[in-house]
Amino acid sequence: MPITIYDIARAAGVSPSTVSRALSGSTLISKKTRDRVQELAHRLGYFDQQVAKGGKVTGNIAVFVSDVTNPVLAQMIKGVQNRLSEAEIGMLVIDSDGKSEDELSALAALKKNNVCGIVMSTPHFNSTYATTLRSLELPAVLAFSFSREPDISCVYINNVEAAFEAVQYLFRAGHEHIGIVSGPIGDLTISRERLQGCRLAYMAEQRTLGDSDIVEGDYSIASGYAAAAVMMDQWPERPTAIFCFSDMMALGALQALQEREIKVPEEVSVIGFDGIDFSTLTTPPLSTVAQPSFEIGRTCADILLRRLTQGEEEPVKLEMPYTLEIRTSVGQPYLKQGTNHAKGGDVGKQVSIR
Repeated sequence: MPITIYDIARAAGVSPSTVSRALSGSTLISKKTRDRVQELAHRLGYFDQQVAKGGKVTGNIAVFVSDVTNPVLAQMIKGVQNRLSEAEIGMLVIDSDGKSEDELSALAALKKNNVCGIVMSTPHFNSTYATTLRSLELPAVLAFSFSREPDISCVYINNVEAAFEAVQYLFRAGHEHIGIVSGPIGDLTISRERLQGCRLAYMAEQRTLGDSDIVEGDYSIASGYAAAAVMMDQWPERPTAIFCFSDMMALGALQALQEREIKVPEEVSVIGFDGIDFSTLTTPPLSTVAQPSFEIGRTCADILLRRLTQGEEEPVKLEMPYTLEIRTSVGQPYLKQGTNHAKGGDVGKQVSIR
């Protein structure tokens, strides 16, 4: 069995996210910890897991992302690059800026760019993408999203379960009124999965998550700020906790709360999703559902390399573990919350921030 960051984490007595940061060279952990984890990874043979010598790969691996500046995708790209550099294979990064039409046209042109395999992270993946990939006759792996297409490999986390656990934690901390800052629900499978997890957590508490408890964002800092502003300024009763579907939106929510002199977590708790490096640097440090972005990228690359060099034809559906990292942005709620007195407008309606 290959050595993973979870094996290293157990051996080192640290979290998988700390191992991921150490292996990617992050300066957000101490040099002592980084060096210790990297030395242990070498000792366990993590960096020696090379592809078989029998096949030689010619061409580059194309990595499709919707936003190269997104910290989650940047870590995934680092993971791909880390694995490909071991095999001395080049990488081509394509940023679609979140536009599905650009992704599809770029996919169709790939064979002209000496590409031998594809790692794709897109919020829009559907049967049209699968058909386009088949027409290229190139091996491909989908990062972060599960695909039911039988011939498409994918590396992902269980978004339903992860969101369920985050909301369940808030309930167990004593929160009864939770504001949800979702991603675009109509467009993105990941957003729908995380919302499903929220609804299941409410059902487990014999509650109902209503549309009036949800503000729809777009995973950006600005939309998180705007969503929290709606909750604080327009909702008739402020939530005691906010769950954001991304750390970027949670950063915006923290800013909106701080500008209104609303204390976190004393008055409102905040929890995000992704586990980006910046989440440890906020005031207070952000609680989050951390997904192993670096390891997801590295694993995607490894799947492609085995396909290219060893002829493995069977598609891989690999669910990676996530970690609920509770920091000081989450606490017990006030016993009594004040109310807002907004008039009309968006009160009681699901709000979309674009």
